[in-house]
Amino acid sequence: MTGAWLVVTLAVLVTVLVTGYDNQLDLQVYRLGARAWLSGQPLYGQLPATTLGISLPFTYPPIAAMLFSLFALIPWGAAIALLTLLGLLALAGTCLLTAAQPYGRGGMAVAAGLTFAAVAVIFEPLRETLTFGQINLLLMGLVAADCLLPKTRWPRGTLIGLAAAIKLTPAVFVLFFLPRRQWKPVLTAIASFAGFGLVGLVLAPSDTKEYWFHALLDPSRVGGLGYAGNQSLRGLVHRLGLTGVTESGTWVLLSLGAVLLAWLVVLRARRAGDNVTALLAVAVAGLLASPVSWSHHWVWIAPLALPLTLVAWRHRASWPFLAVMVAVAAFVVGPHWLFPREHDVELRWAWWQQVVGSSYVLLGLAFLAVLALSPRCLAGWSSVLLPAPTPAEPQRAASTD
Repeated sequence: MTGAWLVVTLAVLVTVLVTGYDNQLDLQVYRLGARAWLSGQPLYGQLPATTLGISLPFTYPPIAAMLFSLFALIPWGAAIALLTLLGLLALAGTCLLTAAQPYGRGGMAVAAGLTFAAVAVIFEPLRETLTFGQINLLLMGLVAADCLLPKTRWPRGTLIGLAAAIKLTPAVFVLFFLPRRQWKPVLTAIASFAGFGLVGLVLAPSDTKEYWFHALLDPSRVGGLGYAGNQSLRGLVHRLGLTGVTESGTWVLLSLGAVLLAWLVVLRARRAGDNVTALLAVAVAGLLASPVSWSHHWVWIAPLALPLTLVAWRHRASWPFLAVMVAVAAFVVGPHWLFPREHDVELRWAWWQQVVGSSYVLLGLAFLAVLALSPRCLAGWSSVLLPAPTPAEPQRAASTD
């Protein structure tokens, strides 16, 4: 019965999203890039214009264009429906894996996971992902499955390697395995990344060379660093008006600080069996340290909403409740879109606009800092609303082999 309701719910959501979000700008670029590869055209040259009349570059490795070929070979409406459905399935799967830590494998976990998945579409990162036809939810699902499933039918680390081969930045998730010295998943992720990259090299040798030696090194291909939608530490630093070595040095130092905070969180969480918190800390650190993290990359707010909600419930009469409510409101509204943007006008924002306009970055830093400096804040979040474990339905954190 649960499976039937899930299918019906997804079908309704797909129908609404397909009819309501017909732009799908990034999906258009995926298809154009895939068609360029299929027709033997340069993948990193100028692509045909989208339906908005603008030509955008393909920014992913060649293996991504090959995988996107599926969307290029089917009708436009079918491509939208397929990508949306896959994204929603990945979202539901990630939320179910998150809910399994406090609720086990019973019906409560399914209800909580699907509820949070359904509610999560109100968050700005998810709205933008679905509007643009982005693959962020798919990448999140691959990583979550590799890290949170108790047992996998594939060598653990394979999906992280695949995600990194498509978009590089998911490589940061190998940090998840290091505290417990799980070298096999780390090596598997590296081998998987190299293997998929080798496929790209064999099937598109010239494009592979162009990507690694030119396209990847050209920052103009991904957009302006100071654009309001760039919710990363590099974006924040650039919007403050820093330039040259000062900008780069400040970004590197802040990024190292974010990674260090995340590492402290991951160490404690993994030792305590709190795999969800460990994974979320790595995700936030990766988003902060990446040179460009568009607001729609922050889809990890969906699984993060569950522990935040449980903590808010436990502290509903104190400041953590207010802090969580502010964070939730920020990710629903997307405050960076409220101010003038484009053409570097962000560099002239007032100080308070800089604060509000970089809310994702500051909230991400606060999340890592609070957990690193006050580990009790999320400690035990998975038992906030639960009765004591019973033999019929034991409460335990998802383990990883």
